[in-house]
Amino acid sequence: MVRDETNKEPVRSFEVLSARQEAHALQLSCRVPRDLDYFRGHFEGIPVVAGVVQLKWVDEAIRRFFGRQLAVTGMEAVKFHQLLFPESLFTMEIQHHPDKGKWSYRITTETGKVASGRLLERAREVKA
Repeated sequence: MVRDETNKEPVRSFEVLSARQEAHALQLSCRVPRDLDYFRGHFEGIPVVAGVVQLKWVDEAIRRFFGRQLAVTGMEAVKFHQLLFPESLFTMEIQHHPDKGKWSYRITTETGKVASGRLLERAREVKA
């Protein structure tokens, strides 16, 4: 992978192509950047988005779109079904279940489910 050294900040997030949000639901259409910093060493010659990065992205989407910073107290039914590669197009769907203190998420591509699960939380509002 060739990196553009003129860009000082490493690319660590997904590209949002479109977003649809309701009070307790979010659907994002996204792309994996080709020059994602997390590809370094994961894996040489076959870069993939690690599962922990996908979880980080769910947390980031919750923070960006719902204004919530999660204090995750647990996870349920977390599964990684298939790999995400550079420039993959994917959909991230997030549902908030405030009565249960849970956020469910699903990441899919045109070929099927990539990841899914539930985050248990203790949340507080993000201060601007």
